[in-house]
Amino acid sequence: MVSLRRRLPPANSLVVFEAAARHLNFTRAAKELGVTQAAVSRQMQLLEEHLGAAMFLGAEDLGTLEPTKWADFVVLDANPLTDIKNSRKIRAVYIAGSEVPSINQGGGS
Repeated sequence: MVSLRRRLPPANSLVVFEAAARHLNFTRAAKELGVTQAAVSRQMQLLEEHLGAAMFLGAEDLGTLEPTKWADFVVLDANPLTDIKNSRKIRAVYIAGSEVPSINQGGGS
């Protein structure tokens, strides 16, 4: 049996992830944590390797998945930042990189 300690990601990587997710920016996270942007990037890489999944996709990565990485995501028809009701306008859902069939497909209204 694998010990709990080996299954959990490194604590430092979780602290860095939280800051990066809150700021949505590695440079601002690095400034807050008092480390370099490269150090934040490396901790994120370690966390991704531990979990086997991409945590953040940069602009150059949008719409791509790499071998050994997977993603769950929702494609919306409209921007929820403009109006929160737009979060209800779901075009597609992907789990592990594969589109989930819609229950509305097949002629329903």
